[in-house]
Amino acid sequence: MHVLSLNKNSNQFTYTSDGKQLTIGENEYRPYDLTYGAISSCLMSTLMGIAKQNNVEIYQFNVIIDGVKRDSVPTTLKQITINAVIETNASKTDMEGYFNQALATCSMVQTFMQVAQFDTQLTVMTK
Repeated sequence: MHVLSLNKNSNQFTYTSDGKQLTIGENEYRPYDLTYGAISSCLMSTLMGIAKQNNVEIYQFNVIIDGVKRDSVPTTLKQITINAVIETNASKTDMEGYFNQALATCSMVQTFMQVAQFDTQLTVMTK
């Protein structure tokens, strides 16, 4: 179950899911922090699954994600930039293919591709 509660005294929200809590507010996580986290963790999880299916090891995976919001209402994202750095035993060509497959099958990426332009950059370090 997912619950979002407002604490009027602190003007913060508490998001609770399966017993874990996350605070949302001015000096805490902001809604778009959660959006970027959802996109990047979905992409990472999807790629890890593809790598496992192909017997590929991923030793390190870092994603830097940022975006630009629209000026008009609804002020959703109009551009999302993803820079990924992966250390792996796969070749650069193979990892680029797996990464593109992950982009094509990650539900969060596909959802936001309906409203935003995605710019992606992948750096592969083969170990």
